[in-house]
Amino acid sequence: MEKRNVKVAVIRLRGTTGIQKDVALALKLLNLDHINNCVIVEETPTIQGMLSKVKDYITWGEISPETLKALSGASSGKAGRTFRLKPARGGLGRRGIKAPFSRSGALGYRKDSINMTTNRRKKDTGQRGSHTHGWGSKKKHRGSGNRGGKGMAGTGKRADTKKPSIWKERYFGKRGFTPKYAVHLRSVNVETIDETVEMLASQKLAKAENGAYDIDLSQIGFDKLLGKGRVTRKLIIKVKYASARAVEVVKAAGGEVSTPEAKD
Repeated sequence: MEKRNVKVAVIRLRGTTGIQKDVALALKLLNLDHINNCVIVEETPTIQGMLSKVKDYITWGEISPETLKALSGASSGKAGRTFRLKPARGGLGRRGIKAPFSRSGALGYRKDSINMTTNRRKKDTGQRGSHTHGWGSKKKHRGSGNRGGKGMAGTGKRADTKKPSIWKERYFGKRGFTPKYAVHLRSVNVETIDETVEMLASQKLAKAENGAYDIDLSQIGFDKLLGKGRVTRKLIIKVKYASARAVEVVKAAGGEVSTPEAKD
C-alpha cells in the first residue's frame, strides 16, 4: 500500500472543564494547550489514535497547500508548530461544540472543510466603523453594572435575588483553613500511562528499550503515580511519589517504579 503523506490541521475548540487526565495528556502531546490553538501534523497511525482520543475537544481535516502557506507565511508549515487562531467569525456551527461536524456541530473530522475554518476572521472585523458594534445603546454594553455586578452579585444585604438558589450550598460564612505550606500534587493512574506510553514514545518523552518503556513522569508534569487500572506492558517509571498499589501493579507486569525521595 502506498504511504500517504498528508498534512492535517488540528484546532482545539473546548477548554479543560471536566476533562479526563488521559485526554488532557493527549492534548498536551499535540501542543494544543489553549482554545483556538492550531497545529499541523503528519497523518500517521499514532496521530490518528491521538485524534480519536481527543475528538470531543478538537476538529481536524486535510489542509490545502494554499491554506498552509497563508497560515505559516513564507515557510512551508513545519509539522508540530502551534498557530494561535482568532475566534471563528459566524460561530462554530448550528449546534456548536456540543455536537460533531457531521451533525451540524463543530467537533471531529471535517475533511477539507477545515480550510474554511482556518481562514475565518474575528467577528468584530465586520463592525469596523460602527459606533456601537451591534450592541445598540452604549449603556447596554458597559460591563457588569448592567446586570448588578459580577459573579454572585445579588447575595448581599442590598439584593437578595440569588439567595434562594444558594441556600442549599455552604456559601455563607467561613469554615476551615488553607495550610500555608500545602503541597499540591499532580497525579496520574497507571492505566493512563499504559494506554498512552506509545504516544509518549513517539514524542520522545519515553524510551523503548529491551521490551520495556522507560519514562520519567516529571517530564510530562506529574508528581505522583496512582494504582487504578491494569498494566499490560513492562514499564520502568521514575516519579517523586507512588502509591503502594501502583508499585504492586507495575511490578506484577514485570516493571519497576523508582521514587528518589523515598530513598532519603
